[in-house]
Amino acid sequence: MSDFLLALEAALSKPENEFLNVMLPLLNPPKEENLQILSRVLEHGSVVDKRYTAKLFTDYLGEIGAKHLSDNLSISKPKLFIESAEILGILKYSKAIKALEAGIYSNHPDLVLPAVKAVSLLYDDTDNESVSILAKFYLTFKDEVKLSKAIKYLIPLQKHLIPIFTESYNSADEDRKMWLLKFLAETDSKELAAFFGSELEFQPLERGIYCLAALGRIGTDEAVKVLNKHIQNPEWFFRKHLAAAYGASDNANAIEPLLSFLSDSSQQVQSAAVESLSKIGNKSPKLLIEKLKSGSRKEKINLIRVMGQLRNESFLTPLLEILNNKDLLFFSIDALGDLGFAQAEAPLRKLLKNDVWFNRLNALEALAKLNIQGIVQISSEAMQDENDMVRNSAMRINALAKSSVQ
Repeated sequence: MSDFLLALEAALSKPENEFLNVMLPLLNPPKEENLQILSRVLEHGSVVDKRYTAKLFTDYLGEIGAKHLSDNLSISKPKLFIESAEILGILKYSKAIKALEAGIYSNHPDLVLPAVKAVSLLYDDTDNESVSILAKFYLTFKDEVKLSKAIKYLIPLQKHLIPIFTESYNSADEDRKMWLLKFLAETDSKELAAFFGSELEFQPLERGIYCLAALGRIGTDEAVKVLNKHIQNPEWFFRKHLAAAYGASDNANAIEPLLSFLSDSSQQVQSAAVESLSKIGNKSPKLLIEKLKSGSRKEKINLIRVMGQLRNESFLTPLLEILNNKDLLFFSIDALGDLGFAQAEAPLRKLLKNDVWFNRLNALEALAKLNIQGIVQISSEAMQDENDMVRNSAMRINALAKSSVQ
C-alpha cells in the first residue's frame, strides 16, 4: 500500500480543514498514480469521502486534475462518470464535452442528468457546442421524467435555446410541442407573449396550462390583455389556472378580472382568485375597497379574507365598518386579527361581551394576533367566560403571553 493511500485513508477520517492540510502538500505536484487513487475514492467512497475528494479537484488540482478525469471519463464506469461530470462542469473543462455527450445517449439512464448538468455548466459566451448538444437533447430525447428534470439545467441557456425551440416548434410532433411549451413557459422572455397568446387561442384546453403560466410570468400589460380574452372560458379548471396567472403577473391591471372571479360558480376558482388577490391586491387597494361596498355577500366574504392577508392599513376602516354587519361579523373579526393593526383593539374588545360565544372566541383570537400590551389582562378576564371553548382559548393565550415577557 502506497504512502499516499495510507495518508489519504487517515486524512479522510478528519475534519475537512485537517484533511486539506494533510493532502495538499502530497499533491504538490499531483502525480498520475495519486490521481488514480483519488478517482477510486470518487467511484467507490462514502458520501463524505467523495465530497472531500471532489473539493481537491474543484479547488486545487485545476487543469491537471480535470484532464485526468476527462481522460478517464467512460460510460463503462457509471459511478465515476457521475462524480467526474459534476467536477468537470464546475471546472468548465470543455475538452470533456464529447465524452459527456456520450453519457446522455448511453444505456445507463443514471448518467443522463449528470451529463446534461455538466454540459450546461460548461457553457460560456463563446461556446455554441453546449447549446447545440442541449438543444438536440431536448428536441429528441424520449424519457419524459428526464426531460422534466433537465429543464432547470437548460434555463440558464434560455437566450440561446428560445430561438432554436421557437423555430423548431411548428415542425415538432404534438408531444414535443408540449415539452417545448413547458420549457418556454418557464423562461422569462417577454417577447414570447404573442406566441403564447396564439397557442392559447388555438388550443386553450390542450396547451392552456403552460400558456397561462407563461403569460402570468411575463406579466406585461400585453400579456394581461391576452389573458382577459379567456375570462369567459366555460371550464372551471382553466379559469382556476387563469386566476393563478393573474396573480403571478404582479400587474395592477389583473386586479379587476380577479375581482370578477370572486363570485365564480366554482369554489376552486374563487379560492384561486383570493390567493392571487392576496399577492397583488396592494397594487390598487381602492379597487378592493370599492368592491367591498358594492359586491355580493360571496364577493364580500372573499374580499374580507383577501384584505386580512394583505396587511394594508387602508383596509382597517372598511373592515371595522363591516363589524356592524352581523352576517359578515365572523369573517371581519378574523380578518382584523390577520391585518394586525392595534387600532382594532377597542372594537374587538367590545365583542368579548357579544351574546354569541364563537364571536367572543374569534374576537379573543384576533386580539392575540395584534401584539398588544394588554393581552395578559384581556385573556385573564376571558378565562372567566361562561363558555369552555372561550376559557380554554383564553388560558392558552394567557400562558403564551406570559411566557413571551419572561
